[in-house]
Amino acid sequence: MIQRFVVFATILFVHISAVKLEDFPEEYRELMPERVKSLIVGLSSQEQATMKEVYENLHTYKNDQEVVAAIRAKSPGLASKLEQFQSWWSEKAAGLGPEARAYFDAV
Repeated sequence: MIQRFVVFATILFVHISAVKLEDFPEEYRELMPERVKSLIVGLSSQEQATMKEVYENLHTYKNDQEVVAAIRAKSPGLASKLEQFQSWWSEKAAGLGPEARAYFDAV
C-alpha cells in the first residue's frame, strides 16, 4: 500500500510539476520537506522522461511490482532514488502515533 502510494505520488508529482521547484509558490516550498525538494531538484532530464513515460503507461501495469520493475529497467539510478525516498517515507510513517498511522494507512 505504502509502496503504491509513494510510486504513484512521486510519478504524478514529477509529471505535473515539470520538476521545477521555482514553479511552486514560496509558501508551499517552505512547507516541503528538504528530502522532497532534493528529489525534485535531483532528477536528471532523462529520469524525468522515464517518470513521464511510466506515468503515461501506468494503466498497462498490473501491480506496483511491475511499475517498479519498469522504472528499474529503464533507469536503475532513478529506481535507487525512489527506493531511498520510499524508505525515508516509510520511516516517517512509522513514527506516527496510532491514530495518525491508521489515517495514513487508510489513505
